[in-house]
Amino acid sequence: MFVVPMYGGTVIFMLRFMLKNRKFWLLLILFTVPLILMVSAPQAITLVGQGATFPEPLIMEWIIHFQERYGNITVIYKGTGSGAGVKAILSRTVDFAGSDAPMKLSEWEEANRKFGPIFHIPETMGGVAVVFNIPEVEELNLSGDVLADIYLGRIEYWDDPRIVSLNPGVGLPHERIYVVKRADSSGTTYIFTDYLSHVSAEWASTIGKTKTFSFPGAIRDRGLTGYGNAGVAQIIQQIPYSIGYVEFAYAVKGELKTVALRNKAGNFVKPSLETIAEAAKYASPLPDPEESWHNVSIVNSPGENTYPIVSFTYILVYKYQDSPEICAALKTWLRWILTEGQQYSERLLYPSLPQNIVEIGLSAVERLQTNISSEGCKFQLCLIFPLFLVSTGIENSSCGERIGEDN
Repeated sequence: MFVVPMYGGTVIFMLRFMLKNRKFWLLLILFTVPLILMVSAPQAITLVGQGATFPEPLIMEWIIHFQERYGNITVIYKGTGSGAGVKAILSRTVDFAGSDAPMKLSEWEEANRKFGPIFHIPETMGGVAVVFNIPEVEELNLSGDVLADIYLGRIEYWDDPRIVSLNPGVGLPHERIYVVKRADSSGTTYIFTDYLSHVSAEWASTIGKTKTFSFPGAIRDRGLTGYGNAGVAQIIQQIPYSIGYVEFAYAVKGELKTVALRNKAGNFVKPSLETIAEAAKYASPLPDPEESWHNVSIVNSPGENTYPIVSFTYILVYKYQDSPEICAALKTWLRWILTEGQQYSERLLYPSLPQNIVEIGLSAVERLQTNISSEGCKFQLCLIFPLFLVSTGIENSSCGERIGEDN
């Protein structure tokens, strides 16, 4: 009886068998080559995101240029509001979310508990413009405390003495002020109410910074609501004697009149690329991407020419991804928007991110990785087909860059 030698002898026996058996090599080649070709070819990947409407025009522009270069990665983004974006990432029904507001501490803790660390990656920054429609008035100055009292219902008419005192020589009409806010849970509302909380003690104690709020009873029938930045802009355009707040780009594109707000230095400043960008100079030391960003705020920053209602807007993404392909595509997408993508910002009325903020984002992108559990299948493949592993260059710890090859 023929006995197969054990251990070292087994290896020698197998090598002899492989060298002598042409059928073995033929079968191995026929089985391995298609697998090598399958993995080596760029795979079609779709990334799905939703959330903030604040940066939506810029994100849509990014998608166009990104997909021209990376044709095998499709990026889909739907502007549903920051609140909906946070809900979607918490339920993990999207690959990334957009939010103008940092996650609440409770939301951040929930995300970490369910799926591990979640990153805040600043993608751009922008200003919230206070917009108005007074047919007979082109220029309007307001202070933060007066703006807060308009939204608290304490100031009802445009010719209120406090508004008149800020606008000498302007013929303000005796007309009721129609106050407009977002109907949906919104990061734009969060930035706006964060500012009001900084300039009005009453606002801070009664409403505070929030993604959604109800009008105080004193507003009565003067309160109007619109969905998204576009919805608020449309109401301002259609309703005379109204006031509201929208992301700066929506104000410019909608040709809306913007309020000059008194800033921390005491100067009346309108939103512009330059005045919005000034706020980034005063950003306090920012957290590590894996830490909570719930206390990050750059509203009401110092500076002679700083517009006071400014914020970063964020991409929310989990550190650990279930799919190596999605992970690699996310790294390609996020790295691109933080570097090459920034060149499209200013033409769409978003200031480019300062380099120190870009570096924080890139450090987060480099930490994205696949779950240990999802690596198991590749590890098993390595054991069974070592030749396959060498031929295809599959990585076993980080999500590599094979997905997202240039066109």
